[in-house]
Amino acid sequence: MPNGTANVISDHGDKLDLLNLLSIDINGATYLKMWCDQNHDQINGPQYSARLNTLNSQYASLSNALWKDWMGDAATVKAGMQKATDGANACVKQIQQSINTAQAIVNALGYVDQAIAVAAKLLAP
Repeated sequence: MPNGTANVISDHGDKLDLLNLLSIDINGATYLKMWCDQNHDQINGPQYSARLNTLNSQYASLSNALWKDWMGDAATVKAGMQKATDGANACVKQIQQSINTAQAIVNALGYVDQAIAVAAKLLAP
């Protein structure tokens, strides 16, 4: 313990940041798992479920370790976690863009259906 101050919560800034990043990853994995479930993605759904379980376990372990005055080198882990978080956020954005594209296609198909209905009425005897 450096200078006997390791049990002061402010000394754990990197560890708290790491817990926050892990929480963000858990939220992202939860979102992706729900998306897979909603879209009946039986390939990726179980993978996200397993990752979510792992992230939750890691969060619990890290949280417990922090409160037990865990003194690991969190700065290095934090940088790696930030990179992983950024990657997860990019995937979420891609999925959101795909959802937006799918909604635009559905809207466009609706307009085409409306045009066909109008044309059919015009051609009806």
